[in-house]
Amino acid sequence: VAYSRAYTRIMSSFVARLMSKRFKSNLRLRNCAYLHQHHRRSFEGNANNMGFASYGCSIASYGQPLKVCHVTSNEVSFNRNSNDFLLKTHAAPINPSDINIIEGRYALLPKSLPAICGNEGVFEVKKTGSLCSGTAPDTGDLVIATRSLLGSWQQYVTCKESDIIPLNVSIDDFEKYDVHLMSQLAQIAVNPCTAYRMINDFVSLNEGEYIIQNAANSAVGESVIQIARNLGLKTINVIRGSEAGTETRSKTQFESIQQHLLSLGADIVVGDVDLRKMHREDREKLLVHRKPPKLALNGVGGEVVADMVKLMTSEEPSVMVTYGGMSRKPLTIPTAPLIFRDIAFTGFWLTKWKQKCEQDLALNEEYHDMVRQITSMITQHDLRLSYKLVRFGDVGQGMMTALKHATSAMDEIGILDAIHMVNVDDNESVDAVKGKTVLLFEEIA
Repeated sequence: VAYSRAYTRIMSSFVARLMSKRFKSNLRLRNCAYLHQHHRRSFEGNANNMGFASYGCSIASYGQPLKVCHVTSNEVSFNRNSNDFLLKTHAAPINPSDINIIEGRYALLPKSLPAICGNEGVFEVKKTGSLCSGTAPDTGDLVIATRSLLGSWQQYVTCKESDIIPLNVSIDDFEKYDVHLMSQLAQIAVNPCTAYRMINDFVSLNEGEYIIQNAANSAVGESVIQIARNLGLKTINVIRGSEAGTETRSKTQFESIQQHLLSLGADIVVGDVDLRKMHREDREKLLVHRKPPKLALNGVGGEVVADMVKLMTSEEPSVMVTYGGMSRKPLTIPTAPLIFRDIAFTGFWLTKWKQKCEQDLALNEEYHDMVRQITSMITQHDLRLSYKLVRFGDVGQGMMTALKHATSAMDEIGILDAIHMVNVDDNESVDAVKGKTVLLFEEIA
């Protein structure tokens, strides 16, 4: 009897706690739904000063993304009597630099926390302040961000005219809403621009000449391949692994990525393991009837840099540009090429280049021209980036799913995550899209 009573008390307590948790959870969901509906109505108001909820991803401290990122309801204010813009986010990528910012390991961090995450995206101008210039984008125009740390992982953003660049594309241009095109346009501001500048700013290249790069299956790498192809240039592309397969990348996975890059216009795709094993005769065979590359692009660091330099045997001045360090290892640079081959090593950070544009009108016009050219490449299907599209959801239900994919925490993705993922037929190679994620923001107003 005593045992039975004790069991009854324990079970009653457990059920009470369970029901309490379910009640609180349901209450939170009901409150979110109420706030969302309430603020959708206030968005349509006619007052000069508008304020409404915009769900987004924010951090209050630095650390592992899946631990420190939270979906929050943030108050967005817009004053009609100003030079502000109210933007609706259509799509926003999650870049490696975004993850580094969340971890607190990047050169540019938010001035204070909490802060909304996200640096880039494609936005529709919903409202313009009455004090905006006559050349400012109009309502319905699509724009991208020029300002870093804009906070693009949220449904609505307010900004100044200097924070955005128009794409010369309007939402009214679409007969049917094109999710794929929106996702491509959302990625213009960082990776394609980085690729474009590195190809054009460091070495004068003639049609048919070669560029060698590592991290070739990254978003920058894919951009380099296609922009170079559009300019009549060739590429030697180094990816992780070997044609024979390794412990970290199987033969099948390697071939999948290799074929994907070749389909984008890559001329040569080689594994870093195979490159390291090459003797002089092998390298000469690889370059037979080809001019040695004068431009090398490094996004990895470590030993592969020295292996790439062995192919840079041009008698003309050559440059290796470092824009990333995915291996988190220092560059290994041999001495002889510095002395005997006139190879220079330098770095490039797009954020710093954009800061120069603010002070130089000619450079700023070059910036706008670059965006126009890249936009044209995308709309003409001459540049396409691989990605996994994840719905943000009306109150951010898909945000954690997107972060799992972006951080390659694939083992944590479950059945419930699958409902937030969007299938894009020509971008569904698992190996090609690994770690590359774009947030799709639903129609909410």
